[in-house]
Amino acid sequence: MSGKTKTIKGTKYDVEVLEIGKQLTEHRPLQVEGARKMWESALDGNKVTKAERNSIAYIMENHAVSDEAKEFFDFWLNEQEVSAYKGGGYQDVDGIKCDRAMIQVLGIFKRKSTGMTLGLRAAEGVWFCALDGKGVTKVEKDTMDLIHRKYDFGESGKAFLKNKMQWCSIALKAAEISALGETTRHSST
Repeated sequence: MSGKTKTIKGTKYDVEVLEIGKQLTEHRPLQVEGARKMWESALDGNKVTKAERNSIAYIMENHAVSDEAKEFFDFWLNEQEVSAYKGGGYQDVDGIKCDRAMIQVLGIFKRKSTGMTLGLRAAEGVWFCALDGKGVTKVEKDTMDLIHRKYDFGESGKAFLKNKMQWCSIALKAAEISALGETTRHSST
């Protein structure tokens, strides 16, 4: 996140979130995928600032937004318990080194589900928790893999996590190749 703000009629807005929202609503109503993109852009260490929240509200008030995107924002703008969790610690689960905050977030949704399958919001919460730093780490990816395997998600939650795990696998592989290239380049000089 750039952190650049601008003031409109006395209210501070995050420039990057506003721009993303305007681009995503230029030709059609904002869909839930676009809402997630805005939210992911706004996340700074698993926190969304007041200026970022203002920007989301501005887009919702001044542009066409689908019902599904409104529902997404209504949930995440009002959710406070999950947003309090940040990475930094590890926890062993079934012999796998896991991100403690992601496991704790899952626990919140598991408690709220009262024995039913976990939904899309739980999967999003786990993913958003993984976005607490500059990138998703191997430990965070391994945690998502474990969560996907071990916990009972509904179809939309399973599909969401599977998609994010595939993305992580590609991103981590690209980072490994890049690091290998850097090592090779430095050792040849």
